[in-house]
Amino acid sequence: MRWTLLLLTSLTACSTTGQSREVLKDTLLEYSYGIRWGRQDWVKPHLPKQGPSFEPGAGLPGVQVITCEIESVNILDDHRADAVVRVEWYLTSQGNLRTSMLKQRWRWLDNRWEIYEQRSAEGAPFPPPGSRRAGLPPQG
Repeated sequence: MRWTLLLLTSLTACSTTGQSREVLKDTLLEYSYGIRWGRQDWVKPHLPKQGPSFEPGAGLPGVQVITCEIESVNILDDHRADAVVRVEWYLTSQGNLRTSMLKQRWRWLDNRWEIYEQRSAEGAPFPPPGSRRAGLPPQG
């Protein structure tokens, strides 16, 4: 709930002059929920059309995501935005809870928001090295 209020406050504090800004909130929430619940059908619409390989339903084998919360959003202009997302997760083979802070770069292209870069900024790398990255954008 806290991150939803933060996101809504961040987005409404900015001028909402373009359709792209109005759609950004829903896009960020859907993508984050998709990562959290392993719903690749919620993630796929926000990936670059010309991008990483994607296998529907593949998720991240061996990785269990506990939370995926949007910490901040910085709208750069009507066509670009940056987001910081906190992910808590563990490897099913180990069980140790890990936290990753991800920096995401988004762009408005072809009448939709797409994530074109995601990198671990703090904490454990996510997804962990050696895991399949199906459905996730390239690391920056």
